[in-house]
Amino acid sequence: NTNLRNANLRGTFLLHGAVLTGADLSEADLTKANLSKAELGNVKLIKAKLYKAKLSGANLSGADLSDADLSKTKLNKTKLSSVNLQNACLIGADMKNADGLTIEQLSKAKTLYKSKLDAELMQQIKEEYPHLLVKQK
Repeated sequence: NTNLRNANLRGTFLLHGAVLTGADLSEADLTKANLSKAELGNVKLIKAKLYKAKLSGANLSGADLSDADLSKTKLNKTKLSSVNLQNACLIGADMKNADGLTIEQLSKAKTLYKSKLDAELMQQIKEEYPHLLVKQK
C-alpha cells in the first residue's frame, strides 16, 4: 500500500481520478488539492489537512477521516459509506448528494457549522445534534 504520511500535496491537480485505494495519507497536507473522482476506498486520512480540497465524485468508502480538517471541502456526489468522521472538522463542507452518508457518521464530527447537507440529513442534525451546527469557541 502507498505510504504518503505527512506528505505535502498542497494544490495538487495530478490526483484527479487517481487510484489510491488503501493508501496512508495520515497527516498529509492536501489543502486545495483536486481529488475529484479519485478512488480512495479504505484510505487513511487521519489528521489530514483537506481545507478547500475537491473530492466531488470520489470514492471514499471505508476511509478514516478522524481528526481531519475538511473545512470548505467539496464532498458532493462522493461515496461516503462507512467513512469514519470522528472529530472531523466539517466547517462549510459541501456534502450534498453524498452517497452512503448517515446521521450516525455525522454525529461523531467535531462540527458541521455552515456545512451543506441534503435536507433530510440536515433536519435530523437540527433535531438530534443541534450543537454541531453552532460556531465553535
